[in-house]
Amino acid sequence: MTVHTEEQNLLARVDELDAEIGELGRRKGEALAVIRRAERRFEELDKRRKELSPKTFFGDSAASLELEALEDEHDTLSRSVRVAKSAVPEFERMLEEAKAKRREAQEDVYRERYRTLAEERAKLDTERDELAQRLKEVLEKKTELGNRMQQEVRGWDGEQANDFSLQVMDEHQYWLNEEFRQWLR
Repeated sequence: MTVHTEEQNLLARVDELDAEIGELGRRKGEALAVIRRAERRFEELDKRRKELSPKTFFGDSAASLELEALEDEHDTLSRSVRVAKSAVPEFERMLEEAKAKRREAQEDVYRERYRTLAEERAKLDTERDELAQRLKEVLEKKTELGNRMQQEVRGWDGEQANDFSLQVMDEHQYWLNEEFRQWLR
């Protein structure tokens, strides 16, 4: 059994919209191609109509039949062009709508990835806090031992005990700065 994550579902939606955008672009291209082909054919029909008109005017029945067929083809082409010309703006509108939906779907993917990463990051907060507490305990113990050592040194040399006290305080700060510099900026 395959379990789909929310991110996978959102990515599938983006893919669906990409396919829809491709299909709408293809259909718009087909409508534009119909218009271009019809315009070329109109030129051919007009040229042939000009050739047949004088013959038809003088009673040539074959020319008259051919001219009628040309007129019928012209009418059929005109209807096709009208449909294609009205379809192009609709395809453009649908394309813009699909592109907007795709942008929103992609943003949803980014939001879901952010949410997932935020959850993962939040889980690390507990671990970080536990480690920080443990580090505090170690540093407090080390400080306590340092204070006791200072008291022992004070027993034979007070000046050296003062230097030792400053050294112990600087030691923690130096170590923390060295180990955690990239997070303390």
